[in-house]
Amino acid sequence: MKQAAGHAGRIHVLRLQPGEDVRLTLQAWAMDNRIEAAAITSAVGSLTHAHLRYANRAEGVFTPLDLEVLSLSGTLGIHGLHPPSEHR
Repeated sequence: MKQAAGHAGRIHVLRLQPGEDVRLTLQAWAMDNRIEAAAITSAVGSLTHAHLRYANRAEGVFTPLDLEVLSLSGTLGIHGLHPPSEHR
């Protein structure tokens, strides 16, 4: 087993407004705040549509259904999001 310890650093809490694009809004926030590296650890909410991308595939599925967000995690910063934008 490997273990690492550290400090959480700054914590930001964001609230997106209805109709805002999650990916674009988070990317703009990272750029505006010059965030080098951040981790998304949690989210709650709902979406009116979504583009779901499958692992190891560039294509995905668009769903125009109302969806509940149960989990959201990933990394973001001024250099992009994970997964990268070209895999939308």
